[in-house]
Amino acid sequence: MQNLRNQAYQWLRLSESFFKTDMIYLAKGGFWLTIGYIVSGLTGLALSVGFANLVPKEVFGHYKFILSLIGFIGAFSLIGMGTAVTQSISRGFEGSLSSGVHTSLKWGIISIIISLIGTGYYTINGNLSLAFSLLIAGTTSPIISALTLYGSFLSGKKEFQTSTIYNIARSILPVVFMLFIMIVSKNEVLIVAAYFLSILATAAYFHWRTIKKYRPNHNTDPSMIPYSKHLSAMNVVGTMAEYLDKILIFHFFGAAQLAIYSFAIAIPTQLRGFNKVFGTLIFPKASNTPIPILQNTLPRKALLMSFVAIIGVVAYFFISPYIYKIFFPQYIESIRFSQIYALTFLVIPAMLFNQSLLAHQRKRELYITKVTVPIIKIVMLLILLPIFGIWGAITSLLATQMLQFALMVIQFKRI
Repeated sequence: MQNLRNQAYQWLRLSESFFKTDMIYLAKGGFWLTIGYIVSGLTGLALSVGFANLVPKEVFGHYKFILSLIGFIGAFSLIGMGTAVTQSISRGFEGSLSSGVHTSLKWGIISIIISLIGTGYYTINGNLSLAFSLLIAGTTSPIISALTLYGSFLSGKKEFQTSTIYNIARSILPVVFMLFIMIVSKNEVLIVAAYFLSILATAAYFHWRTIKKYRPNHNTDPSMIPYSKHLSAMNVVGTMAEYLDKILIFHFFGAAQLAIYSFAIAIPTQLRGFNKVFGTLIFPKASNTPIPILQNTLPRKALLMSFVAIIGVVAYFFISPYIYKIFFPQYIESIRFSQIYALTFLVIPAMLFNQSLLAHQRKRELYITKVTVPIIKIVMLLILLPIFGIWGAITSLLATQMLQFALMVIQFKRI
């Protein structure tokens, strides 16, 4: 066993000259993050299979609409706090966790007020299911966002094993509760309640565990709160644009069409989520690597990732029909949309440039890419989606993600 480990170590060291990357760090951290991603993917698959086979399309559409509405409302909170906390923790300012939580909770009041207004609106209009669902989701979501900053703390300290173990537990518990509700009642309000309340409970527990285990120092980063506000401001439009497609489909075409659209983008989105594993690994390293070095090494890495992405697009085109027929037989009509949406794999290398800009607090470059592109996306959605339906949404997402990738590369090279 020791010989095998030594050989693996030597191979990783030799491969560093080709990949221009600390492969030992990537293998150690990437192993645990990959395990977490696999478990998260399996639990997500179990939940999707449950929604596809245990409840009507309208119930799933209702659930996705509430999640999208909460995400849209969340744009008015400090959505950039997680990145800012990770960046500060990676430089030794562990007191940033406490200040980040307190600040996030204060700003979360805005989201709660908007959610209560929405609850009143749906109550007056007689849609009590949406009213109760929004009340539960809207009052718990800001607290969840603040408490889950423990994950940013662990990422900043490169404690990927602990982070993965916590995330596995957090991904399994909500799925168990939701599947149970689907089996016994199929009530959309109870499904939403099971999701948000179970996540709130696990977030509170693991936040407490993190503080107890690591005993963060009290060093605070004076630049963290201002940086988090900049990140939040530049992401307001982007966050709204991220959820607007689902809200518009629900509004114009109903819950069933939203369910079809959600299943169309679900698998490609889940597969692209593996990109977050590399993003989590890269961020602490990029924070302590000078920009000129990153400019010299990232283009080669991006090219290698592009080759992998192309293979992924081709493979998914041929495999996806079988996946839907086996696991999601009620959503066969989602296949053609999903195959086209898989072209978003081609923008995966954008993560390298985005993480580097974030790590070095390049506010000007980030504002350009994270404000301009979402505005274009919103305009395209408002024009194309009411006319072409799901195809209009898919076209808008593809076009704007390609544009954002191009702008990010240009901005990174101009630094």
